[in-house]
Amino acid sequence: MMYSNGASISGHMRHLAVAACLGGHVDLLRFAIESDDSPALSSLKPIALRAGRLCVVQVLFEKGVISKFKARDMRLAVATGRVDLVAFLLDSSSHGMVAEAFKQATTQCQIALLKWLCTTYNEPLYWRIALQVAVADLQHDVIAYFATTHNLHITPDEAARVHRRRKRHDEDAPTRQTRSRN
Repeated sequence: MMYSNGASISGHMRHLAVAACLGGHVDLLRFAIESDDSPALSSLKPIALRAGRLCVVQVLFEKGVISKFKARDMRLAVATGRVDLVAFLLDSSSHGMVAEAFKQATTQCQIALLKWLCTTYNEPLYWRIALQVAVADLQHDVIAYFATTHNLHITPDEAARVHRRRKRHDEDAPTRQTRSRN
């Protein structure tokens, strides 16, 4: 749509839609979506996920702006720490996204979210996936959580790997030098 001076309303609607996503203004978002048929609306998905607004993601899904969720979407949802948002993505996705949610919660050390996932998806296979990621990423809190809560321990080989990686990490850490201000 064009104004008489040649300016495009499409760009303005996109800015309006972005502001609605960030602020959680569902009615304003619906108006922007209905007023703009631009393919740029698909770029609202990562914005809505980063903002952590479930109501906004639901509207984008209902209106067909979002048709499916991918691994990178789960990464963004997990980063918010919002259980409701992650649950919606899992309910709206294939079964394979559960493993991705476990991986991302572990990588990002989202312990509360990981606890919810373990309770909701009471499947040791997912726990083992998360534990393997924790070993690879040196997530000691996650390793301790599985050991104390689920009695799931790392293998001796994994323990040796953690020890080697921790040692290498400590050796590679730059020493902090302070200047004397005399």
